[in-house]
Amino acid sequence: MFHNRKEKIPPDMGKHTILVVDDIIHNRILLTSIIKKNGFTSFEAENGKIALDIINSKPIDLVFMDIEMPIMDGLETTQYIRNHLQYPKNNIPIIAVTAHYSETALERFTNTGFSEILVKPYNAKEIELLLHYYLVPARKLHIFQVFDKKASKTRLSKS
Repeated sequence: MFHNRKEKIPPDMGKHTILVVDDIIHNRILLTSIIKKNGFTSFEAENGKIALDIINSKPIDLVFMDIEMPIMDGLETTQYIRNHLQYPKNNIPIIAVTAHYSETALERFTNTGFSEILVKPYNAKEIELLLHYYLVPARKLHIFQVFDKKASKTRLSKS
């Protein structure tokens, strides 16, 4: 939907860096392969402690954060980022990646400071959507204009 494979990747997209935090290597490989196919750079961490080290030493624009990990889980890590890091690092969009979704989990994740929730199993299109939503605002505007022309014409004609 958002990324046409025949279309050239805009040169500014590679400037964005995404951190993938998950204790399961196969999950990291899957996410980073989708990220790289979309023209972005990525780093990987197997737990929250390593993620914090990377965030403190590298310019990170977006984080995909697994919830259940040893040493420091996704909830603890996100709370630490939001409460203890300085701006702009404390304002990085963080996407919770989880297989356990419920209304209670939604409330808990929102209160923790996650920007979005990505429920497993997910597909490449969902990842692309999130990448473009958070990292390519000019393309987002164009896409929403294309898909929402009828609605915007209706709104404009009523004004």
